[in-house]
Formats: sequence, C-alpha cells, structure tokens
Amino acid sequence: MSALQLAIPSPSIFLLDCVWDAFEDPSATLTDRSHSLGGPHTLNQALDHIRTGLGPDTNVPHPLTDPESVSSMNLEELGCLVHCWGHLQEKHPTSFPTRSKTSSTLPTEHIPSAWGTGHKAFLTYLHLLSPIISGSASTSATPVDHNIINKVNSNQDRFSPFRDTAPTRTHIISNLYSDVAFLKTDDGFGSAVLHHAIFYGSPFAQTDSGIFTSSGERYWETVIKEARQGHSDSYFICNNIYGHGSMHRTIKNIPTLWNAHLKWTKFQKQNPNYTFFQLYDFLRRGKTFNGVGDLTALLIAGDLAYAGLVDPPTPEAVGAIIHKIDWGAVEGLRRLGLVVGNKPTQAEVVSAFTSLYNYLAEELTDIEKQSMAFGVTMVEHGLCKITRVT
Repeated sequence: MSALQLAIPSPSIFLLDCVWDAFEDPSATLTDRSHSLGGPHTLNQALDHIRTGLGPDTNVPHPLTDPESVSSMNLEELGCLVHCWGHLQEKHPTSFPTRSKTSSTLPTEHIPSAWGTGHKAFLTYLHLLSPIISGSASTSATPVDHNIINKVNSNQDRFSPFRDTAPTRTHIISNLYSDVAFLKTDDGFGSAVLHHAIFYGSPFAQTDSGIFTSSGERYWETVIKEARQGHSDSYFICNNIYGHGSMHRTIKNIPTLWNAHLKWTKFQKQNPNYTFFQLYDFLRRGKTFNGVGDLTALLIAGDLAYAGLVDPPTPEAVGAIIHKIDWGAVEGLRRLGLVVGNKPTQAEVVSAFTSLYNYLAEELTDIEKQSMAFGVTMVEHGLCKITRVT
C-alpha cells in the first residue's frame, strides 16, 4: 500500500472500495475471483471508472486520467499481477489461502442503459463510434456517450473497436503487410512478431515500415540504433497498449524473438496447408516466442489471415480461443449479458460469440462492414475494447 501511495500522489485513489479492501486483506484480495467484476479485472476496471467519471471541468486532473502516466501504468501493472496470481491459484488451488469474508466492491460496471442489452447494445456501441473511422463528429448528445467517444479518440490504438482503422494498424497494413511474399519468409514473419510483441502502439510503429531483415540495410539492430536519435525506450514501446503491461515488451527482448523467427520456414514446410488454429498454436506454444502470449498470438495470426497467408478463422474457432484466453473478450460478453458467471464453459462462450457475430453480419450494411473491416477478429477486438470504455 505504501508503494501505491508513493506512485499515485492524489489521495482520492484510496476512496476506491477495491483499494480499501486490499488494504484490509491483501492476501484475500489477490486470491479472490468470486465477485461481480470478474476477479482479477477489478483494479483495471476501477482505473477506467476513474477516467470515465471525470468530466472536462475538473480543476485538478487526476493522474489516472492520463493512460500513459506513470500512475496509470503502475496501477495497471498491479491489475496484471492480480490476474497472474489468479491463474496460479487455479493451477495450485491448495497452495493459496481462500477468502473467508465478504468483500465490498466497486459499483458494477455496466453498458449504458440507453444502448439496450445483448446484441443490440454491441451494435449501438459500434454505430456510436463508427464516425471515428472517417473523422466526422458523432450526433450523440448524451454525456456518457461523449465521454466514451473522447476516450476512444484519445488513443484509438488502445480503445477503438475498429482495429484495422486505428493509426498503427493502418500504417503497417500499407507497409509490412502489403508484401505477402515477404511475410512468408523468416524475416517477414519475424518482422510481424516484433511489430506486435514489441512495437505496437508506439510512435516508432506509426512511422517505421516495420520491415526488418537479418542483414543489410534493414537489419533490425541498425534500424533501432538509427531511429533512437536521443529517444528513450518509450518511443519504441507502449507497454499498456493491450490494457495491461508486460515485462517482455522491451527492447532487450528483441534478439530472443528475432532468433526464434527462423522456425517459421520449418513450420510452413511441416504444415503446408496450415490452419488458423495451427498458426495460433505455433505462436503461443512453449517458449518459442518469448513474450508472445495467447492474446498477442491471436492478433498476429489474425493479421496474417487478413494479409491472405491463411484462411480466416470461423466464429466457433475464435470463440474457443477467447474462452481459453479468458480475458477482455469474455468479460465483454459477460458485460453484454451474453454469458453469466465468472467461469462460463467453452460451449457457452462459443455459442455467445457466434450468435453475436451472426447478428452483426445480418444487421450491419455492406458499406458499414467494409468501413469497419468487419470479421471475426474485429468482433473479438471490439469485445475487448468495450470493457475498456464502459
């Protein structure tokens, strides 16, 4: 608690129920996965609650209103710790204490009531934010909707449901991902891995081509040295771009990731007609790609599918993957009321995700689908982001 107090100068952070509860019983707080906010997501959702709740007329901005501030990153790292602790408890349930008292919690985060519920709420959410794609103004007049729009506009890479229209993605599509033949090579695949696992969302990722080679003019180490020009590591790294920090998202991890990319050609030879799930599993298995977890593997595989290297996954396949990840997309389904409880089954998640995808496929016009780059990975991405802005 003293470390948190030093990291966050404003005393108002201590008014949050989740922080006060952690002070009363820190061990139980870390191991608790039973309450309505989804256990390990509590601190991250509390963080969003603060940001969304503060209006533009606030005289003294809370340090947590800036997603890139040290205070924000520190609190999100704490949220990530809680998440990891929860997974350890699941694997070794007898090794950790269980909670013996009822916890107070933050008020339940929810979808704005005006959006409706379920499928309709998600469609309303997409329609509300769709003007962002073209840079036009939204016709929404409600304060809640305006807060959400402003938040998404503050960092589209991090908050927009339309991933393929966000700055980093649009830049890389016209550079690295425009050369399918290169992506099939070891260097091309390695470039894609570095883009997602290290650079995504950073100023560097929004300006550099993202094309790296094992030697020559675009040798990765030379490119980094030339681009640094007095910049700190933050020019290359946006550590909380996926909502939580990662100790592997560092410049120091590049050599390890780059050396692993040499296995790409071997994988293609062994699996000449590889499926999306085989590609996803190749990216995330063991320690082949240090720092590429389940979510990053899904994003890389999704972008390679977009480029045409593999057939896009079915809604059922993505539903099974997001159930395994058990992170933002499942929380999005829960918040929409499409799944219930802290531990929905795989069948429940697959059914909920598939029904949402099919509903959107029917309701969105062809023009809307094209502008949003509609597909299964876009729906998964949107589910993750709805938990970040509501």
